[in-house]
Amino acid sequence: MKRCALLIQEVAGGEISSEIIDIYPKEIKPFEVELSIQKIVKQFSPDIESMEGAATFYVAKQENTPVIQIRSISNLVEKRNKMNWNTPLAIKNLNQWLIQFITEINNHS
Repeated sequence: MKRCALLIQEVAGGEISSEIIDIYPKEIKPFEVELSIQKIVKQFSPDIESMEGAATFYVAKQENTPVIQIRSISNLVEKRNKMNWNTPLAIKNLNQWLIQFITEINNHS
């Protein structure tokens, strides 16, 4: 409970309103939670994932540093299967977008 409250305070700017006291009648042993892609899709209906982006934004928040993320999608949320990834197309789309973005910025300067 204490760690959870501290994470909420640290990451989301929450405020701890009183002393944190964990009380439970017997020790709770650590356990693992197994999440399958099917369970995640059923609960959240995601199309894409951004694990690297989450880490980047977390560090930027810790360092109080502005950050922006521009991504191109190479694969959808599914069981890991690199055969379904289309990285060349993702890179091509990202490059095209970036060229257009820079061109527009230069035209408005």
